[in-house]
Formats: sequence, structure tokens, C-alpha cells
Amino acid sequence: MTFLLGCNTRAAGQAILTTGVMVLLWWGVMHVFDRNRFFAKRPDDIWSFLIAGPDAASHRVTLFAALLLVLALGRGAVGTVTIVAIMIFFPTMVACLRGLRQTPGQIVDVFDSYASGRMRLLFWARLPAMLPAFFASARMAVPAAVLAATTAEWLATGRGIGSLMALTASTSDYNMLWSAVVVLSVLATLAYMAVELVECRFLRQYVSEQVNR
Repeated sequence: MTFLLGCNTRAAGQAILTTGVMVLLWWGVMHVFDRNRFFAKRPDDIWSFLIAGPDAASHRVTLFAALLLVLALGRGAVGTVTIVAIMIFFPTMVACLRGLRQTPGQIVDVFDSYASGRMRLLFWARLPAMLPAFFASARMAVPAAVLAATTAEWLATGRGIGSLMALTASTSDYNMLWSAVVVLSVLATLAYMAVELVECRFLRQYVSEQVNR
């Protein structure tokens, strides 16, 4: 229980720090280069558009309805599956295969000395040795998955938040466009934190030397 609390606290602290740095960087770049507010929205513009403004409720409905539509109905197109597979599946598979080969030779020799079968070696030695590579690839795959899904919605399905972003860009609705970017960024951050929490728990159990004490 103590190590789970430590993982939660560390992940939350990293998320808050990262979010703060990104917001300050966003605001600072816009002001240093003096970008026109019509095109280059600041954090306070997005806050007003989604939270504090008079029409914020209708804006939230439009934005989150586009996001939930795809989650509820699915994407279903072969092109979408292909895009996601290329961006997510193959890099993850390569990382996992490399992780399987990282099993220490001494451990393999121990299993061989007891005439253990290949399946026993796989489940009790190679898979635990693969966990760091698997979770590292999973953390990289989270933002890539959001990007892949958004790209697929834009190019293949014509619906969802990716399509909404393309539509708002063409109609110069930059408040909605920047709000969509912020929502996707928050979604990717939360998913990343979830993977990190699961990683901390599994590595502490199976590969404890990989966890910072």
C-alpha cells in the first residue's frame, strides 16, 4: 500500500509539474512573439471558451460530444485500423521482442539446468525481463495512440474530434480548435499517468531493481 501511495504521489507531482511548465511555455511563446490572438490562443482564452465564458457550456457539449461519439460508435474503417497499427502496434512489438532478448544468460542457464520447458522459461523469466521494455513502449504509445486516432478521424472516418478540428480550422473557429488540442493533451497525460501507475506496481512486484527507491 505504501509503494502504491508513493507511485500515485510521484505520478501526480510529475503531471502537475509538466502541466505547469507547458502552460507557462505556451503563454510565454505567444507573448514573446506577439502572435495575433485571433489565430494564436492563450491559456486564458481557452479557459474562457470552455469554463468561464457565457457560452462555455455549449462549447463543452460540442467538443465532448465529438469525442464521445467515436468512443461509443467505434471507428470501423480499415484505413483507421491500418493507421493505428502502423503508429502503435509495430513499434511496441519491436520493443517487446527486444525486451524478451534481455533475459540474463545466468537465469536462462538456471532454467536449462533444471530441464525447464520453453513455456516455463517464457512465463517465469523472459516475460518479467520484458516488462521494462513493454511499459516504456506503452508510455510512448499513449500519446501516439491519441495522435493516430485523431489522424484517422480526420482522414478516414469524417467524424469525431479529429474531424471537428479539421472543420473548425476551415471555418476559423480557433477557440474550438485550440480547446480540442487542450482536451486531447489532457487525455494523453491522464492515460500516460495510468500507464505509469500500472508500471510502478508491476515493476515493484517482478523487477524491483528497475524501480527508484
